[in-house]
Amino acid sequence: MNYESGYLAVDALHRIYYEVHGNETGEPILFVHGGPGIGTSPNDLQFFDLTKVCVILFDQRGCGRSTPRRELKDNTSAGLVADMRQLLLHLGLSRVFLFGGSWGSTLSLLFAIQYPELVKGMILRGVFTATKAEREYFERGGPRVAHPQAWERYLAPVPEAQRSEASDYYYQKILFGEPAEREVLAHAMCAYGIAVGGEEKTEVEINALLATRDYLTRAIILSHYSWHDFFIPDCFIENHLEALAAIPVHIIHGRHDHITRPQYAERLAAGLKRGTLYLVDAGHLAHEAALKSQLIHSVNEMIG
Repeated sequence: MNYESGYLAVDALHRIYYEVHGNETGEPILFVHGGPGIGTSPNDLQFFDLTKVCVILFDQRGCGRSTPRRELKDNTSAGLVADMRQLLLHLGLSRVFLFGGSWGSTLSLLFAIQYPELVKGMILRGVFTATKAEREYFERGGPRVAHPQAWERYLAPVPEAQRSEASDYYYQKILFGEPAEREVLAHAMCAYGIAVGGEEKTEVEINALLATRDYLTRAIILSHYSWHDFFIPDCFIENHLEALAAIPVHIIHGRHDHITRPQYAERLAAGLKRGTLYLVDAGHLAHEAALKSQLIHSVNEMIG
C-alpha cells in the first residue's frame, strides 16, 4: 500500500494538508470531511479496503493541519471547491469518487455541480444542502423535541432576551467576542452538536470527548460559515441538480437524524436522476453501526 502526505499552497495565504492512503492503482476516492472545521483523522479510513482503493484525505482551510489555523480570510465554499480541484490536479487525478458526510456532502455536491466531468460517483451521508429551512431547523432548536435537556444546556449561556435567536448570539460572540467568552460558548456549541447527533451521552461523556478535540477551531469556522449562510444562495444545490444527471449518487441517512432531517435526504434523492437513498436505523454520526455498515456496502457496490 502507498502512503503520501504533504501541504499544497492553494493561494497566497492558505496551505491545505493532505494524505494519500491505499492502493495507488485502485479507484481514487476523495474524502470530504464535515464541520465546517472538523478536519480529518485516521478514523476516516475505516470505510475503505485500502488494498483495493486509493483514499485522499485533506483538511479544509483553517482546520486540522492546514495553515494558517482558524484563518477566516478567503475561507469560503467557493474557495474550498477550488482547493479540491487544485488537489486533484496536484495529484494527477482526472476523475474521482467523492465520499462526504454532513457538511462534506454539501461540498461534494457543490464540487460535482461545478465539475461534473471530474466525478465518477458520490457516496453522501447525513446530507445537508445548506438551505434556509435546513439551517433554521437546527439553529432554532428543532432537535429539542428529541433532546430537550441538550437544548436547555445550549440556551443556558444566552441572555434571556436573546434566546429566540440563540444561535446568532453564539455565532456573533464566538466570532467577535472576548477570548474567555468565546471559549465557553465554543465548548457549549460543540457539546450541543454531540448531544443531538446520535446515541444518548451524559454530560460527563460529552465533556470527555471534547477534551480530545479542537472544539474551538470547529466552533470558529462553523460560526463563520453559518454567519454567512455557508456562502451559498438559498436552494442553490437543488436548483442545479441537472448538472449531476450522469453521476450515480448513494445517499445514506439516519432515520433518527436530528441535525440533518431525513425529509431533506428524500427530497434530494427525488431530484437526482441516478440517486439512491438508503434510510437506516441511526442518527447523524458516521460511526453508528447501521450507518457505517451501509457506507461500507455503498463504497463496495459503487466502486465494484
